Amino acid sequence: MERLNKSVRILLLTLPVAMVGVRFVWAHEGATGITKQRMDAMESMARAIKAIRRSLEGNRDSAAIQNEAGRIREMAVRIPEGFPPGSDAKPTDALPAVWQRWTDFQARATQLEQESAKLVAVAASGDIKNIAVQFRVVGQICSACHTDYRRKQ
Repeated sequence: MERLNKSVRILLLTLPVAMVGVRFVWAHEGATGITKQRMDAMESMARAIKAIRRSLEGNRDSAAIQNEAGRIREMAVRIPEGFPPGSDAKPTDALPAVWQRWTDFQARATQLEQESAKLVAVAASGDIKNIAVQFRVVGQICSACHTDYRRKQ
């Protein structure tokens, strides 16, 4: 009986993670070329954000946080090249506003690059309180950009 309860608990804990994976598979279905590349890059950034959050809530491994923040920064540098004109067809979640307000969109990507670089530097210090503060800044930039430039999920 205890073995069954443990199995049920494991299933209940892993099911939400599995469902997130299914959502990404559905979202990427039919995506090709640059659209798929940018969707994969955004998914990778989302995984890095989640890994940082887990580190902050759990083991507080500043080296792991620094590594994940570096991944976000590297991808942020490439965000604009992932949105060339004409790459707005389904299955993209990008709104037409990306191309209509291109200068602002590029500025947001640059801001993410700069703030994630600051997160890398703060993580190197090992100061968890300051890491958490800078992590919130990075998260707010992501959220604001998604609000303005991404189709509602």
